[in-house]
Amino acid sequence: MHLRKCLRLSAGLCWSMVCLLPSSTFAQQQDLQKLVPTSVFATMVAKPKAVLAQPAYELIPHELIKIFGTKEMGLELLEISRVTVLVDEIVDSSMEKPPGLALIVEFDTPQKLGNPIISKMTPTTIAGKEAFAFPQDDVAMLMLNDKTLLGGTNSFLERILSDEARDNAIFDKLKSAPQDDHVNIVIQIDSIRGLIKQNLPPRSQVPPPFGEFMALPDLIKSISYRGNFSKNQIAELTIEANNEKDALKITRLVDNALEWGKGAALTGIASEAEIDPEYEEAVVAYADRLTEALKSGLKPKFDGNKLVYDLNQLQFSGGGNLNTTATIGVLVGLLLPAVQQVREAARRTESMNYLRQIGLAAHNYESAFRKLPMQANYDKNGKPLLSWRVHLLPFMEESVLYEQFKLDEPWDSEHNIQLLDQMPECYKNPNFPDDTRTVYLAVAGPGTVFPGNKKVNLNDITDGTSKTAFFVEADPDMAVEWTKPQDWEFDADDPMRGLGNLRPGGFCAAFCDCSIRFIDQNIDSETWFSMTQIADDK
Repeated sequence: MHLRKCLRLSAGLCWSMVCLLPSSTFAQQQDLQKLVPTSVFATMVAKPKAVLAQPAYELIPHELIKIFGTKEMGLELLEISRVTVLVDEIVDSSMEKPPGLALIVEFDTPQKLGNPIISKMTPTTIAGKEAFAFPQDDVAMLMLNDKTLLGGTNSFLERILSDEARDNAIFDKLKSAPQDDHVNIVIQIDSIRGLIKQNLPPRSQVPPPFGEFMALPDLIKSISYRGNFSKNQIAELTIEANNEKDALKITRLVDNALEWGKGAALTGIASEAEIDPEYEEAVVAYADRLTEALKSGLKPKFDGNKLVYDLNQLQFSGGGNLNTTATIGVLVGLLLPAVQQVREAARRTESMNYLRQIGLAAHNYESAFRKLPMQANYDKNGKPLLSWRVHLLPFMEESVLYEQFKLDEPWDSEHNIQLLDQMPECYKNPNFPDDTRTVYLAVAGPGTVFPGNKKVNLNDITDGTSKTAFFVEADPDMAVEWTKPQDWEFDADDPMRGLGNLRPGGFCAAFCDCSIRFIDQNIDSETWFSMTQIADDK
Protein backbone atom coordinates (compact mmCIF):
# COMPACT_ATOMS: atom_id res chain seq x y z
CA MET A 1 0.00 0.00 0.00
CA HIS A 2 1.43 3.34 -1.00
CA LEU A 3 2.27 5.87 1.67
CA ARG A 4 -0.27 8.29 0.25
CA LYS A 5 -2.98 5.71 0.78
CA CYS A 6 -1.71 5.04 4.29
CA LEU A 7 -1.69 8.72 5.13
CA ARG A 8 -5.15 9.13 3.68
CA LEU A 9 -6.42 6.15 5.63
CA SER A 10 -4.82 7.34 8.84
CA ALA A 11 -6.39 10.76 8.42
CA GLY A 12 -9.66 9.12 7.45
CA LEU A 13 -9.65 7.03 10.62
CA CYS A 14 -9.03 10.16 12.62
CA TRP A 15 -12.02 11.84 11.06
CA SER A 16 -14.54 9.07 10.75
CA MET A 17 -13.98 7.72 14.28
CA VAL A 18 -13.26 11.22 15.06
CA CYS A 19 -9.86 9.82 15.37
CA LEU A 20 -7.17 7.66 17.33
CA LEU A 21 -4.22 9.40 20.97
CA PRO A 22 -4.87 9.47 25.98
CA SER A 23 -5.51 13.08 26.60
CA SER A 24 -2.26 14.70 27.76
CA THR A 25 -0.43 17.97 27.83
CA PHE A 26 2.00 19.19 25.22
CA ALA A 27 4.76 18.95 27.80
CA GLN A 28 4.10 15.22 28.25
CA GLN A 29 4.50 14.55 24.54
CA GLN A 30 6.94 15.68 21.91
CA ASP A 31 6.99 19.45 21.56
CA LEU A 32 5.05 20.08 18.37
CA GLN A 33 6.37 23.58 18.01
CA LYS A 34 9.69 22.17 16.81
CA LEU A 35 7.88 20.51 13.91
CA VAL A 36 5.56 23.33 12.77
CA PRO A 37 7.23 25.65 10.23
CA THR A 38 6.20 29.29 10.23
CA SER A 39 4.72 28.88 6.75
CA VAL A 40 2.01 26.40 7.84
CA PHE A 41 -1.44 27.95 7.35
CA ALA A 42 -3.75 25.07 8.34
CA THR A 43 -3.57 22.22 10.81
CA MET A 44 -5.68 19.59 12.52
CA VAL A 45 -4.82 17.88 15.80
CA ALA A 46 -6.84 14.83 16.83
CA LYS A 47 -6.58 12.38 19.71
CA PRO A 48 -7.98 9.09 18.49
CA LYS A 49 -7.24 6.96 21.54
CA ALA A 50 -9.07 9.40 23.80
CA VAL A 51 -12.02 9.41 21.42
CA LEU A 52 -12.22 5.61 21.30
CA ALA A 53 -12.35 5.57 25.09
CA GLN A 54 -15.66 7.47 25.04
CA PRO A 55 -18.87 5.42 25.57
CA ALA A 56 -20.36 6.78 22.34
CA TYR A 57 -17.60 5.02 20.36
CA GLU A 58 -17.52 1.67 22.13
CA LEU A 59 -18.82 -0.09 19.01
CA ILE A 60 -16.08 1.21 16.72
CA PRO A 61 -14.39 -1.94 15.30
CA HIS A 62 -11.23 -1.86 17.44
CA GLU A 63 -10.40 -5.39 16.39
CA LEU A 64 -10.31 -4.50 12.67
CA ILE A 65 -8.24 -1.36 13.30
CA LYS A 66 -5.74 -3.38 15.31
CA ILE A 67 -5.29 -6.13 12.72
CA PHE A 68 -5.08 -3.64 9.85
CA GLY A 69 -2.33 -1.67 11.58
CA THR A 70 -0.18 -4.66 12.44
CA LYS A 71 -0.78 -6.57 9.19
CA GLU A 72 -0.45 -3.72 6.70
CA MET A 73 1.87 -1.26 8.46
CA GLY A 74 3.46 -3.07 11.35
CA LEU A 75 2.06 -0.40 13.70
CA GLU A 76 -0.29 -0.49 16.69
CA LEU A 77 -2.89 2.02 15.52
CA LEU A 78 -4.88 1.71 18.74
CA GLU A 79 -1.86 3.13 20.58
CA ILE A 80 -1.93 6.42 18.67
CA SER A 81 -2.23 9.22 21.19
CA ARG A 82 -2.19 12.19 18.83
CA VAL A 83 -2.32 12.87 15.10
CA THR A 84 -1.31 16.23 13.67
CA VAL A 85 -1.97 17.20 10.05
CA LEU A 86 0.02 20.15 8.66
CA VAL A 87 -0.72 22.06 5.44
CA ASP A 88 2.09 24.27 4.17
CA GLU A 89 1.80 27.60 2.40
CA ILE A 90 0.38 27.73 -1.14
CA VAL A 91 3.04 29.09 -3.45
CA ASP A 92 1.35 28.23 -6.75
CA SER A 93 -1.95 30.09 -7.22
CA SER A 94 -2.92 27.75 -10.09
CA MET A 95 -2.65 24.81 -7.65
CA GLU A 96 -0.83 22.77 -10.29
CA LYS A 97 1.76 22.30 -7.58
CA PRO A 98 -0.20 21.47 -4.41
CA PRO A 99 0.94 22.70 -0.99
CA GLY A 100 3.15 20.54 1.19
CA LEU A 101 1.34 18.08 3.45
CA ALA A 102 2.59 16.23 6.52
CA LEU A 103 1.20 13.83 9.11
CA ILE A 104 2.75 13.53 12.59
CA VAL A 105 1.57 10.41 14.42
CA GLU A 106 2.47 9.99 18.10
CA PHE A 107 2.12 6.69 19.96
CA ASP A 108 1.88 5.78 23.62
CA THR A 109 4.13 2.75 23.17
CA PRO A 110 7.32 2.20 21.12
CA GLN A 111 6.74 1.33 17.47
CA LYS A 112 8.78 0.19 14.51
CA LEU A 113 7.87 0.33 10.84
CA GLY A 114 7.27 -3.22 9.68
CA ASN A 115 7.92 -5.09 6.47
CA PRO A 116 4.33 -4.93 5.21
CA ILE A 117 4.90 -1.30 4.28
CA ILE A 118 8.64 -0.65 4.04
CA SER A 119 9.11 -3.62 1.70
CA LYS A 120 7.22 -1.58 -0.91
CA MET A 121 9.30 1.54 -0.36
CA THR A 122 12.79 2.76 -1.24
CA PRO A 123 15.32 3.60 1.52
CA THR A 124 16.41 7.24 1.45
CA THR A 125 17.52 10.04 3.76
CA ILE A 126 15.71 13.26 4.63
CA ALA A 127 17.59 15.97 6.50
CA GLY A 128 20.16 13.33 7.42
CA LYS A 129 17.59 10.92 8.86
CA GLU A 130 16.85 7.42 7.60
CA ALA A 131 13.54 7.35 5.76
CA PHE A 132 11.50 5.34 3.26
CA ALA A 133 9.98 6.82 0.13
CA PHE A 134 7.61 6.20 -2.76
CA PRO A 135 9.63 8.10 -5.42
CA GLN A 136 6.80 8.07 -7.94
CA ASP A 137 4.51 9.79 -5.44
CA ASP A 138 7.04 12.27 -4.00
CA VAL A 139 6.13 11.16 -0.47
CA ALA A 140 8.12 9.57 2.34
CA MET A 141 7.91 8.49 5.96
CA LEU A 142 10.32 8.03 8.87
CA MET A 143 10.39 7.40 12.59
CA LEU A 144 11.56 10.53 14.45
CA ASN A 145 11.91 8.40 17.56
CA ASP A 146 10.42 5.12 18.72
CA LYS A 147 7.05 6.79 19.44
CA THR A 148 6.72 9.37 16.64
CA LEU A 149 6.05 8.71 12.95
CA LEU A 150 6.41 11.50 10.39
CA GLY A 151 5.15 11.27 6.81
CA GLY A 152 4.43 13.65 3.98
CA THR A 153 5.72 15.25 0.80
CA ASN A 154 9.50 15.15 0.53
CA SER A 155 10.29 18.85 0.23
CA PHE A 156 7.98 19.72 3.11
CA LEU A 157 9.54 17.06 5.33
CA GLU A 158 12.94 18.61 4.64
CA ARG A 159 11.67 21.95 5.94
CA ILE A 160 9.98 20.38 8.95
CA LEU A 161 13.24 18.74 9.94
CA SER A 162 15.38 21.82 9.28
CA ASP A 163 16.83 24.01 12.01
CA GLU A 164 14.90 27.13 11.00
CA ALA A 165 13.32 29.22 13.74
CA ARG A 166 9.67 28.48 14.58
CA ASP A 167 7.27 31.36 15.21
CA ASN A 168 3.79 30.31 14.18
CA ALA A 169 0.42 31.79 15.11
CA ILE A 170 -1.21 28.41 14.50
CA PHE A 171 0.89 26.75 17.16
CA ASP A 172 0.00 29.50 19.63
CA LYS A 173 -3.71 28.74 19.06
CA LEU A 174 -3.15 25.00 19.49
CA LYS A 175 -1.19 25.58 22.69
CA SER A 176 -3.97 27.73 24.15
CA ALA A 177 -6.70 25.16 23.37
CA PRO A 178 -8.01 23.08 26.33
CA GLN A 179 -5.85 19.99 26.65
CA ASP A 180 -8.82 17.61 26.93
CA ASP A 181 -10.14 18.55 23.45
CA HIS A 182 -10.29 15.64 21.05
CA VAL A 183 -10.11 17.61 17.81
CA ASN A 184 -8.70 21.04 17.01
CA ILE A 185 -8.59 22.61 13.57
CA VAL A 186 -7.01 25.98 12.78
CA ILE A 187 -6.90 27.81 9.44
CA GLN A 188 -5.04 31.08 9.18
CA ILE A 189 -7.03 33.02 6.58
CA ASP A 190 -4.68 36.00 6.67
CA SER A 191 -1.91 33.72 5.38
CA ILE A 192 -3.84 32.92 2.21
CA ARG A 193 -5.97 36.04 1.90
CA GLY A 194 -4.22 37.21 -1.26
CA LEU A 195 -4.64 33.82 -2.91
CA ILE A 196 -8.35 33.66 -2.05
CA LYS A 197 -8.99 37.11 -3.46
CA GLN A 198 -6.96 36.32 -6.55
CA ASN A 199 -9.24 33.37 -7.33
CA LEU A 200 -12.53 35.17 -6.67
CA PRO A 201 -14.50 36.37 -9.73
CA PRO A 202 -14.65 40.10 -10.45
CA ARG A 203 -17.22 41.89 -8.32
CA SER A 204 -19.07 42.92 -11.49
CA GLN A 205 -19.72 39.26 -12.32
CA VAL A 206 -21.26 38.41 -8.95
CA PRO A 207 -25.09 38.72 -8.64
CA PRO A 208 -26.06 41.64 -6.35
CA PRO A 209 -27.39 39.55 -3.43
CA PHE A 210 -24.05 37.80 -3.06
CA GLY A 211 -21.69 40.65 -3.83
CA GLU A 212 -21.11 41.56 -0.21
CA PHE A 213 -19.69 38.10 0.51
CA MET A 214 -16.71 39.14 -1.59
CA ALA A 215 -15.56 41.11 1.45
CA LEU A 216 -15.25 38.04 3.72
CA PRO A 217 -11.53 37.37 3.06
CA ASP A 218 -10.77 40.91 4.23
CA LEU A 219 -12.87 40.48 7.40
CA ILE A 220 -11.58 37.12 8.68
CA LYS A 221 -8.19 36.56 10.27
CA SER A 222 -8.54 32.88 11.20
CA ILE A 223 -11.07 30.07 11.61
CA SER A 224 -10.77 27.35 14.24
CA TYR A 225 -12.81 24.41 15.51
CA ARG A 226 -12.64 22.46 18.73
CA GLY A 227 -14.49 19.25 19.50
CA ASN A 228 -14.85 17.04 22.53
CA PHE A 229 -16.81 13.79 22.35
CA SER A 230 -17.19 13.03 26.02
CA LYS A 231 -20.54 13.12 27.82
CA ASN A 232 -20.58 16.92 27.84
CA GLN A 233 -20.02 17.28 24.14
CA ILE A 234 -18.30 20.39 22.80
CA ALA A 235 -18.43 21.58 19.20
CA GLU A 236 -17.27 25.17 18.84
CA LEU A 237 -16.47 27.12 15.72
CA THR A 238 -14.48 30.32 16.27
CA ILE A 239 -14.09 33.01 13.65
CA GLU A 240 -11.44 35.57 14.50
CA ALA A 241 -12.08 38.87 12.76
CA ASN A 242 -9.58 41.69 12.30
CA ASN A 243 -11.47 43.82 14.83
CA GLU A 244 -14.84 44.10 16.59
CA LYS A 245 -16.39 46.07 13.73
CA ASP A 246 -15.51 43.33 11.24
CA ALA A 247 -16.90 40.72 13.65
CA LEU A 248 -20.32 42.44 13.55
CA LYS A 249 -20.21 42.47 9.74
CA ILE A 250 -19.57 38.71 9.71
CA THR A 251 -22.61 37.97 11.90
CA ARG A 252 -24.80 40.01 9.55
CA LEU A 253 -23.46 38.08 6.56
CA VAL A 254 -24.20 34.74 8.25
CA ASP A 255 -27.84 35.75 8.83
CA ASN A 256 -28.16 37.02 5.28
CA ALA A 257 -26.66 33.81 3.91
CA LEU A 258 -29.32 31.73 5.68
CA GLU A 259 -32.14 33.90 4.34
CA TRP A 260 -30.75 33.93 0.80
CA GLY A 261 -30.17 30.19 0.94
CA LYS A 262 -33.79 29.66 1.91
CA GLY A 263 -34.94 32.01 -0.84
CA ALA A 264 -32.85 30.25 -3.48
CA ALA A 265 -34.18 26.85 -2.43
CA LEU A 266 -37.80 28.02 -2.54
CA THR A 267 -37.27 29.66 -5.92
CA GLY A 268 -35.96 26.36 -7.25
CA ILE A 269 -38.98 24.52 -5.87
CA ALA A 270 -41.39 27.05 -7.37
CA SER A 271 -39.80 26.60 -10.82
CA GLU A 272 -40.80 22.93 -10.86
CA ALA A 273 -44.19 23.09 -12.51
CA GLU A 274 -45.19 19.53 -11.57
CA ILE A 275 -44.78 19.87 -7.82
CA ASP A 276 -47.93 19.25 -5.82
CA PRO A 277 -49.15 22.53 -4.19
CA GLU A 278 -49.60 20.81 -0.83
CA TYR A 279 -46.03 19.48 -0.94
CA GLU A 280 -44.78 22.93 -1.92
CA GLU A 281 -46.60 24.48 1.05
CA ALA A 282 -45.10 21.88 3.39
CA VAL A 283 -41.59 22.47 2.05
CA VAL A 284 -41.96 26.24 2.46
CA ALA A 285 -43.11 25.77 6.05
CA TYR A 286 -40.19 23.47 6.79
CA ALA A 287 -37.73 25.89 5.19
CA ASP A 288 -39.03 28.69 7.42
CA ARG A 289 -38.76 26.54 10.52
CA LEU A 290 -35.30 25.24 9.68
CA THR A 291 -33.98 28.73 8.89
CA GLU A 292 -35.25 30.11 12.19
CA ALA A 293 -33.69 27.16 14.06
CA LEU A 294 -30.35 27.72 12.40
CA LYS A 295 -30.44 31.48 12.97
CA SER A 296 -31.33 30.90 16.63
CA GLY A 297 -28.58 28.32 17.08
CA LEU A 298 -25.98 30.31 15.17
CA LYS A 299 -26.03 33.31 17.47
CA PRO A 300 -22.38 33.70 18.46
CA LYS A 301 -20.81 34.75 21.70
CA PHE A 302 -18.60 37.79 21.27
CA ASP A 303 -15.11 37.70 22.73
CA GLY A 304 -13.58 40.94 21.53
CA ASN A 305 -12.93 40.39 17.83
CA LYS A 306 -13.83 36.67 18.03
CA LEU A 307 -17.17 35.05 17.22
CA VAL A 308 -17.71 31.74 19.03
CA TYR A 309 -20.47 29.54 17.61
CA ASP A 310 -21.66 26.70 19.85
CA LEU A 311 -22.77 24.13 17.25
CA ASN A 312 -24.42 22.01 19.94
CA GLN A 313 -26.92 24.77 20.65
CA LEU A 314 -28.85 24.67 17.38
CA GLN A 315 -32.45 24.85 18.55
CA PHE A 316 -35.98 24.87 17.18
CA SER A 317 -37.92 28.06 17.77
CA GLY A 318 -39.87 26.20 20.50
CA GLY A 319 -36.68 25.61 22.46
CA GLY A 320 -36.06 21.93 21.70
CA ASN A 321 -32.40 21.11 21.20
CA LEU A 322 -31.60 20.04 17.65
CA ASN A 323 -28.42 18.49 19.10
CA THR A 324 -26.28 18.32 15.97
CA THR A 325 -26.42 19.34 12.35
CA ALA A 326 -25.99 15.64 11.55
CA THR A 327 -29.69 15.21 12.39
CA ILE A 328 -30.56 17.56 9.55
CA GLY A 329 -28.19 15.73 7.25
CA VAL A 330 -29.84 12.38 8.02
CA LEU A 331 -33.34 13.78 7.49
CA VAL A 332 -32.45 15.45 4.23
CA GLY A 333 -30.48 12.40 3.13
CA LEU A 334 -33.56 10.23 3.63
CA LEU A 335 -35.99 12.71 2.11
CA LEU A 336 -34.20 13.86 -1.02
CA PRO A 337 -33.72 10.45 -2.70
CA ALA A 338 -37.41 9.68 -2.18
CA VAL A 339 -38.47 13.04 -3.62
CA GLN A 340 -36.10 12.65 -6.56
CA GLN A 341 -37.36 9.15 -7.28
CA VAL A 342 -40.99 10.26 -7.23
CA ARG A 343 -40.28 13.18 -9.55
CA GLU A 344 -38.21 11.04 -11.92
CA ALA A 345 -40.92 8.39 -12.01
CA ALA A 346 -43.47 11.05 -12.95
CA ARG A 347 -41.23 12.39 -15.71
CA ARG A 348 -40.55 8.92 -17.06
CA THR A 349 -44.27 8.16 -17.17
CA GLU A 350 -44.93 11.42 -18.99
CA SER A 351 -42.17 10.68 -21.50
CA MET A 352 -43.57 7.20 -22.13
CA ASN A 353 -46.98 8.74 -22.83
CA TYR A 354 -45.44 11.11 -25.38
CA LEU A 355 -43.63 8.23 -27.07
CA ARG A 356 -46.89 6.27 -27.20
CA GLN A 357 -48.62 9.23 -28.88
CA ILE A 358 -45.82 9.43 -31.46
CA GLY A 359 -46.02 5.68 -32.11
CA LEU A 360 -49.81 5.77 -32.52
CA ALA A 361 -49.51 8.69 -34.93
CA ALA A 362 -47.04 6.67 -37.01
CA HIS A 363 -49.49 3.73 -37.05
CA ASN A 364 -52.31 6.02 -38.17
CA TYR A 365 -50.03 7.33 -40.94
CA GLU A 366 -49.41 3.72 -42.03
CA SER A 367 -53.14 3.02 -42.05
CA ALA A 368 -53.74 6.03 -44.30
CA PHE A 369 -50.83 5.51 -46.75
CA ARG A 370 -50.08 1.77 -46.37
CA LYS A 371 -46.52 2.75 -45.54
CA LEU A 372 -44.79 4.16 -42.52
CA PRO A 373 -43.34 7.66 -42.96
CA MET A 374 -39.80 8.01 -44.29
CA GLN A 375 -37.15 9.72 -42.20
CA ALA A 376 -37.90 12.82 -44.30
CA ASN A 377 -39.35 13.88 -47.62
CA TYR A 378 -36.71 14.54 -50.28
CA ASP A 379 -36.25 16.93 -53.18
CA LYS A 380 -35.44 15.77 -56.73
CA ASN A 381 -31.73 15.74 -55.88
CA GLY A 382 -32.23 13.44 -52.91
CA LYS A 383 -31.74 16.17 -50.28
CA PRO A 384 -33.84 15.63 -47.10
CA LEU A 385 -36.25 18.49 -46.44
CA LEU A 386 -38.54 18.03 -43.43
CA SER A 387 -38.44 15.43 -40.64
CA TRP A 388 -40.98 12.66 -40.13
CA ARG A 389 -42.04 14.68 -37.07
CA VAL A 390 -43.59 17.24 -39.43
CA HIS A 391 -45.33 14.60 -41.54
CA LEU A 392 -46.99 13.06 -38.46
CA LEU A 393 -48.66 16.36 -37.52
CA PRO A 394 -52.03 15.62 -39.19
CA PHE A 395 -52.24 12.40 -37.16
CA MET A 396 -51.75 14.10 -33.80
CA GLU A 397 -54.43 16.80 -34.21
CA GLU A 398 -51.95 19.36 -35.57
CA SER A 399 -53.32 19.74 -39.12
CA VAL A 400 -53.44 23.54 -38.88
CA LEU A 401 -49.72 23.66 -38.12
CA TYR A 402 -48.94 21.09 -40.82
CA GLU A 403 -50.67 23.16 -43.51
CA GLN A 404 -48.41 26.11 -42.71
CA PHE A 405 -45.28 24.26 -43.86
CA LYS A 406 -43.95 24.47 -47.39
CA LEU A 407 -43.21 20.80 -47.98
CA ASP A 408 -41.02 21.46 -51.00
CA GLU A 409 -38.61 23.55 -48.94
CA PRO A 410 -36.00 22.42 -46.37
CA TRP A 411 -36.63 22.69 -42.66
CA ASP A 412 -34.44 25.78 -42.31
CA SER A 413 -35.80 27.71 -45.30
CA GLU A 414 -36.78 31.32 -44.70
CA HIS A 415 -40.42 30.31 -44.41
CA ASN A 416 -40.22 26.98 -42.53
CA ILE A 417 -37.74 28.19 -39.94
CA GLN A 418 -40.41 30.59 -38.64
CA LEU A 419 -42.51 27.60 -37.50
CA LEU A 420 -39.73 26.14 -35.36
CA ASP A 421 -41.06 27.61 -32.11
CA GLN A 422 -44.44 25.89 -32.57
CA MET A 423 -43.18 22.45 -31.52
CA PRO A 424 -46.08 20.23 -30.39
CA GLU A 425 -46.20 19.26 -26.74
CA CYS A 426 -45.61 15.56 -27.38
CA TYR A 427 -42.14 16.32 -28.80
CA LYS A 428 -41.10 18.07 -25.54
CA ASN A 429 -39.34 15.69 -23.20
CA PRO A 430 -39.98 16.45 -19.47
CA ASN A 431 -36.29 15.84 -18.71
CA PHE A 432 -35.20 18.21 -21.48
CA PRO A 433 -37.35 21.38 -21.50
CA ASP A 434 -36.73 23.17 -24.79
CA ASP A 435 -39.08 25.10 -27.07
CA THR A 436 -37.50 24.20 -30.41
CA ARG A 437 -35.37 21.07 -29.93
CA THR A 438 -36.41 17.50 -29.17
CA VAL A 439 -34.67 14.34 -27.97
CA TYR A 440 -37.34 12.06 -29.48
CA LEU A 441 -35.47 10.56 -32.41
CA ALA A 442 -36.28 7.78 -34.86
CA VAL A 443 -34.11 4.66 -34.95
CA ALA A 444 -32.61 5.20 -38.41
CA GLY A 445 -30.06 3.62 -40.72
CA PRO A 446 -29.64 0.43 -42.74
CA GLY A 447 -32.05 -2.35 -41.76
CA THR A 448 -34.22 -0.12 -39.52
CA VAL A 449 -37.76 1.20 -39.84
CA PHE A 450 -36.23 4.43 -41.19
CA PRO A 451 -33.59 3.27 -43.72
CA GLY A 452 -33.48 6.58 -45.60
CA ASN A 453 -35.39 7.67 -48.67
CA LYS A 454 -37.53 4.54 -48.84
CA LYS A 455 -40.73 3.64 -47.02
CA VAL A 456 -41.34 0.54 -44.92
CA ASN A 457 -44.66 -0.99 -43.99
CA LEU A 458 -45.50 -3.06 -40.94
CA ASN A 459 -45.43 -6.29 -42.94
CA ASP A 460 -41.74 -5.69 -43.67
CA ILE A 461 -40.96 -6.05 -39.97
CA THR A 462 -40.48 -9.82 -40.01
CA ASP A 463 -38.69 -9.86 -36.65
CA GLY A 464 -41.99 -8.83 -35.08
CA THR A 465 -43.25 -5.37 -34.22
CA SER A 466 -42.93 -6.07 -30.49
CA LYS A 467 -39.19 -6.76 -30.93
CA THR A 468 -38.28 -3.81 -33.17
CA ALA A 469 -37.40 -0.36 -31.81
CA PHE A 470 -39.23 2.57 -33.42
CA PHE A 471 -38.30 5.76 -31.53
CA VAL A 472 -35.96 6.55 -28.64
CA GLU A 473 -35.38 9.38 -26.21
CA ALA A 474 -31.75 10.39 -26.76
CA ASP A 475 -29.24 12.28 -24.61
CA PRO A 476 -29.41 16.09 -24.42
CA ASP A 477 -26.32 16.47 -26.60
CA MET A 478 -28.17 14.61 -29.37
CA ALA A 479 -31.14 17.00 -29.33
CA VAL A 480 -32.17 18.38 -32.74
CA GLU A 481 -34.55 21.07 -34.01
CA TRP A 482 -37.81 19.18 -34.25
CA THR A 483 -38.34 19.88 -37.96
CA LYS A 484 -34.78 18.91 -38.90
CA PRO A 485 -34.41 15.48 -40.60
CA GLN A 486 -31.83 14.12 -38.17
CA ASP A 487 -32.16 11.02 -35.97
CA TRP A 488 -30.31 8.34 -34.00
CA GLU A 489 -28.26 5.70 -35.84
CA PHE A 490 -26.62 2.58 -34.44
CA ASP A 491 -22.83 2.83 -34.22
CA ALA A 492 -21.06 -0.54 -34.03
CA ASP A 493 -18.01 1.09 -32.39
CA ASP A 494 -20.16 2.78 -29.75
CA PRO A 495 -23.54 0.97 -29.62
CA MET A 496 -25.02 3.18 -26.87
CA ARG A 497 -23.73 6.47 -28.26
CA GLY A 498 -26.19 9.22 -27.41
CA LEU A 499 -28.41 7.04 -25.20
CA GLY A 500 -28.84 6.47 -21.47
CA ASN A 501 -27.73 9.79 -19.98
CA LEU A 502 -30.99 11.71 -20.01
CA ARG A 503 -32.37 9.94 -16.94
CA PRO A 504 -30.89 7.54 -14.35
CA GLY A 505 -30.27 3.98 -15.50
CA GLY A 506 -31.30 4.02 -19.14
CA PHE A 507 -33.75 5.45 -21.66
CA CYS A 508 -37.31 5.03 -22.88
CA ALA A 509 -38.01 3.53 -26.31
CA ALA A 510 -41.14 3.01 -28.41
CA PHE A 511 -41.45 -0.28 -30.27
CA CYS A 512 -43.31 -0.89 -33.50
CA ASP A 513 -46.33 -2.40 -31.72
CA CYS A 514 -46.65 0.91 -29.81
CA SER A 515 -45.42 -0.66 -26.58
CA ILE A 516 -43.08 1.53 -24.54
CA ARG A 517 -40.17 0.07 -22.62
CA PHE A 518 -37.37 1.32 -20.42
CA ILE A 519 -34.05 0.09 -21.81
CA ASP A 520 -31.24 -0.47 -19.31
CA GLN A 521 -28.12 1.48 -20.27
CA ASN A 522 -26.06 -1.70 -19.70
CA ILE A 523 -27.99 -3.74 -22.26
CA ASP A 524 -25.88 -6.13 -24.33
CA SER A 525 -24.84 -4.37 -27.55
CA GLU A 526 -25.80 -7.32 -29.78
CA THR A 527 -29.23 -7.51 -28.19
CA TRP A 528 -29.76 -3.80 -28.69
CA PHE A 529 -28.56 -3.94 -32.30
CA SER A 530 -31.03 -6.76 -32.98
CA MET A 531 -33.83 -4.58 -31.58
CA THR A 532 -32.99 -1.84 -34.09
CA GLN A 533 -33.33 -4.21 -37.08
CA ILE A 534 -36.60 -5.14 -38.79
CA ALA A 535 -35.49 -8.38 -40.42
CA ASP A 536 -32.35 -9.94 -38.96
CA ASP A 537 -34.23 -13.06 -37.79
CA LYS A 538 -33.20 -12.56 -34.16
